[in-house]
Amino acid sequence: MQDAFLKRDGKIIACRDIKKGENIKIDLKDLCIARELQRGKLKGGDDGEMAVVTLPEWLATNKGLSSEIVGIIKKETKKAILIKLEQDEVWLPKSEISIEI
Repeated sequence: MQDAFLKRDGKIIACRDIKKGENIKIDLKDLCIARELQRGKLKGGDDGEMAVVTLPEWLATNKGLSSEIVGIIKKETKKAILIKLEQDEVWLPKSEISIEI
């Protein structure tokens, strides 16, 4: 159980402040990014923009990745992005992936 959630605007919602029966919309992308930052695998101040990238299974298998990754976009071309994952950097084709920034 989480004590608090990080919203897209950077505000934190404490679980104790949520009233019973109240609906809170939580962006799962934001939670993935917050989890990776908390684990210390990524640093928010790194050059580039943080993103959640969804890959098809065949590409994930070929690159040795999971089908959903969180990383920092270091470079971008017309056809591909270079994403930093912990210590590694991987080029991914834009035509095959879905990017949420």
